[in-house]
Amino acid sequence: MKIAKQIFLISITAFILLFISSCSKDETEFEVESYFEIAETQLFAPPEETEYEIDISTNIDWKIVSTPSWIEVTSEINFSINKLHITVFENETYSSRAGTVEVKTVGATFKIEINQGTFYEDFRKCYVNYDPVGYQGNAVFTVFTQSESKPEYYWGFTIRHEQNLSDAVYTDQFRITYCEEFIYDGEEMKPTETTILHFGESEFAHKKNGVTYFTGGFHGKETLEEIDFFIDNDILKNHTTAFTMRPCEEFSYLQKSIMHKDDISHGEEAEHIKHTTFKEGGYFTRNTLIGREAISMNICYGSLVSASIDIGEKGYTDNISESVTFNQNGNRKMEEVNNRIFLWSEALQLFTKIESIFSINNNSSKQYIWDTEFYSKYYRYIQNVDLDIGEEWNFETRVTFDKIR
Repeated sequence: MKIAKQIFLISITAFILLFISSCSKDETEFEVESYFEIAETQLFAPPEETEYEIDISTNIDWKIVSTPSWIEVTSEINFSINKLHITVFENETYSSRAGTVEVKTVGATFKIEINQGTFYEDFRKCYVNYDPVGYQGNAVFTVFTQSESKPEYYWGFTIRHEQNLSDAVYTDQFRITYCEEFIYDGEEMKPTETTILHFGESEFAHKKNGVTYFTGGFHGKETLEEIDFFIDNDILKNHTTAFTMRPCEEFSYLQKSIMHKDDISHGEEAEHIKHTTFKEGGYFTRNTLIGREAISMNICYGSLVSASIDIGEKGYTDNISESVTFNQNGNRKMEEVNNRIFLWSEALQLFTKIESIFSINNNSSKQYIWDTEFYSKYYRYIQNVDLDIGEEWNFETRVTFDKIR
């Protein structure tokens, strides 16, 4: 009897253990894994104050751990609803901004990236500063023309009245001398320390056969006869009063000057008409040369752009896969018959496109980059051509700058 009772108890115990084991196995098989999902992780907000509601799908606890000062975030958490209520405040800085909202769970942190634009519609395409005595007692303009893709960026061109009538130089003219990059905050143009055009000639120069030095622009032997400045289509009549940040769509100057012989007689050789316009993220210059004497031309640089090494990191003409990396070794690069070129900097996310049209030898004119420690300078030229008395040559160059999007 005792043996039968013992067998019965052992059987009951084994059955209970098997039942518990079976239940434990079933519970393990149906155990739900933890999860956390955010409906949106990147927002692009306009400059006005904007509200967003973002759904969160989860079965675990979570909390907000980091929020930028210009964003307000509240949470809604209960058994069936998990939401973020985000308010992006109005952007009054006139500069785009980016921030991150961080949400933390057990063992993980999730991020929502928020980018907000600015009130760029208040910005004008062009602004002009003028100082009648700002350069060695002579006039100087600074013209800011706006990036086409990123409206807070402007290119600030310096146009100076250079005057030195010594026999060695003999110059009295206005010309582009420099350009650098700025960011506008709605109140002030702030330089980024990036140079766009280096000091040098960026409009026009030529050299006769039998002489050593060039004529025109940076090289001298050029004196103005007439000069007019235009803000939009209005001529600037008052040249004695300084002003700053005068808004407009474009600025231009029209200069008529004389090209002189390379000797102490300073005899007149040619008339030079230069019309340079700043707009649409760059400038356009039209140079007209009219012979007053017959000139045997060794070389005429109808298109010149002193692009800085900041922007001239790489370049190509027709095929980006055949691009060249510049190394400032002083050599000519990319010399070929062509009338356009692209230069850019990956580091500064900046590029320029240069295009030109010549009225003479346009289909046979070569271009190249002079790759130096100062600039990646663009040249396009005609060579060994004679300019007759009364003959007219025209050279047009369009230079556009922009940020790489």
